[in-house]
Amino acid sequence: NVLDYTFLEGKPYTQQQLNNGERVAVISEETKRNYFGEVPHVVGKYLETNNEQYRVIGVVKNVPVTLPFVYSDIYVPYTLSQRDLEDRSFGGKYTAILLARSAADLPAIKEEFNQLIRKIPLKGENFDKINGNTDSYLEVFTRIIFGDESNNGVGKFVLIMSLFVFTFMLLPTL
Repeated sequence: NVLDYTFLEGKPYTQQQLNNGERVAVISEETKRNYFGEVPHVVGKYLETNNEQYRVIGVVKNVPVTLPFVYSDIYVPYTLSQRDLEDRSFGGKYTAILLARSAADLPAIKEEFNQLIRKIPLKGENFDKINGNTDSYLEVFTRIIFGDESNNGVGKFVLIMSLFVFTFMLLPTL
């Protein structure tokens, strides 16, 4: 419901399939070709991964690997994860992607998230602070490379890119 995948065959899994714990999967067109060969349709066929059988219910157009939060070869419901979904530890294994109704809603969403983070009780003596970020796609990468918990690094990224462009434009002049 949040991401805009292009379905070449079949459809996404439904809320009922999630609730029932059905072992269903949506696969990329590359996975279809690599696993099943050059066949016209694979919806309804079974795919095995990690010693588990999944019924293919959809095939999506390949997503570039440069989009790591949305790229995959196989998409299965998070409810089938072998990770403990009830685990309340601070270092989770999931990333949330929210779809706002409009860009004007983003400040309110960020503020609500920050309020929720401040309400989380600190457990144990090893923690004195919790960091949580509501970053745009660009901010995720710039925070990883150039930023820290209080700075998303976009300014540093823009400065470095500007210096690079300036240097590149200066070379013909020299």
